[in-house]
Amino acid sequence: MNDDIQVEYRPTIHDLPQGERPRERLEHYGAGALSSAELLAIILRVGTGGENVVRVAERLLARYEGLPGLASAPANWASCCASSSTGRRAMPAFTLSQTNDMMP
Repeated sequence: MNDDIQVEYRPTIHDLPQGERPRERLEHYGAGALSSAELLAIILRVGTGGENVVRVAERLLARYEGLPGLASAPANWASCCASSSTGRRAMPAFTLSQTNDMMP
């Protein structure tokens, strides 16, 4: 038997308490309370078999040296622009009271 094997615990988003999940934090506290990695995780939606989506987002941000670098990466540029534009287009659909309900 090999005693040198180390098992690393990698929680999924569903393993986190509801108050620590990015989507729920966004709804409760607003976008300003979330890190760039948490916001990116919401856009990405899913992680990989070995990493939760927040960890994937953190790794991407580190690799591309932040959001500007990630947005300028050729393969990601179109997705980032589409996500950003979709958000801007959706905002007029919210009334001021709906927006205030989402903000603390």
